[in-house]
Amino acid sequence: MKPLRCCPTIPPPPIAGSFLALLVLVLALQLLGQPESGVVPFVVSIELSPSSAITIAAAAAPILPALPFLPFLPVTIADYLPRDTPASYIRATKQQQQRRRTKIASEPEAETPPVLVCIGDSLTHGSVSANWVSSLSRRLRRSDGPATAATTASNRDGSSYTVLNAGINSETAAAVRARLDDILRVRPDAVTLMVGTNDLIGSLFPSSAGVMYQRKLWWAQTETPSLEGYAVELDAIVKELDTALEASGTKIAVLSPPPLGEGGPTGRAWEQGARMATLCSDICQNASDRVTYIPLYDMVREEMVDVLSSQQQQQQQPPREFSYRDAIPLTSVVVPWRILLGQPFDEIQKANGYEYTIDGIHFGQEFADTVEEAVVSWMESW
Repeated sequence: MKPLRCCPTIPPPPIAGSFLALLVLVLALQLLGQPESGVVPFVVSIELSPSSAITIAAAAAPILPALPFLPFLPVTIADYLPRDTPASYIRATKQQQQRRRTKIASEPEAETPPVLVCIGDSLTHGSVSANWVSSLSRRLRRSDGPATAATTASNRDGSSYTVLNAGINSETAAAVRARLDDILRVRPDAVTLMVGTNDLIGSLFPSSAGVMYQRKLWWAQTETPSLEGYAVELDAIVKELDTALEASGTKIAVLSPPPLGEGGPTGRAWEQGARMATLCSDICQNASDRVTYIPLYDMVREEMVDVLSSQQQQQQQPPREFSYRDAIPLTSVVVPWRILLGQPFDEIQKANGYEYTIDGIHFGQEFADTVEEAVVSWMESW
């Protein structure tokens, strides 16, 4: 178990303070990944069944001993949040420009490395899913060692990449479109876009998840998510990126969202995901040649079929079709387990009873490796 970062000499706060800290932590976790320009009110509508309530209570039980130390957890929480975001990059760029103004004119200016921005939702953000963006960043910043695929991609022009994480938890395509200006201000050299999982959940469960997304993302999601609405928003995102970044020759990769749940190819969620992947492909075909479609859905689907078929044969269990009501309680405890108990994603996956996903929505390291390899292969093709 990873030790908590707190000072043992500080006396623990009273019980009331601990529960207040827990409430603050929960609210903070719900707001994780919201736009950095300000705090957006959080409104949620979730119907919990008795079994779901029991699941949450059982999951929270191991965390109770850590309650007195919650006020001392901000540093620990920061360990799991993206540091390199478009907003932080813009701030750093402004500071660098300010320093240049005060430097001696004869001093040579350091070259700015090319920038790759990874746009998406929680699968990109990396707090409730394995963080493939940070892993990709480390690979693309290597300048020594063997000439692997990663180092070749990173040193094609003699300088490593600055990789920025523009993933925000719980976002739909409409919410991503609403914040494109913040990303365009970075003037990236390359962009990856992977969004649609939350649109998929909302379209499958419009009266519960759909309403929740509409309320939570009220400034962008004007109607409950649907496949038709997703197609409109994604097409608008790709066109705006394609047009706005044309002069700089920015490369754009659109990754189809991975399968949802573990219900298998004949499950409702996977069939809807396949239709969403087709939409992504069609939209990219109508864009410029700087836009590339990466069939991530098919890549992950193939991996999941192998894993699930093997496990189901051994355990003689039927496919686990995705259920929004069952998944939300499991998702709610992923971050507390990871932060408070230091549990790796594979252990959380086993505790939740899944074979490939963590909670039916998010993924562990195997998925992260697949995305990373797909992005590096795309960069090598330039």
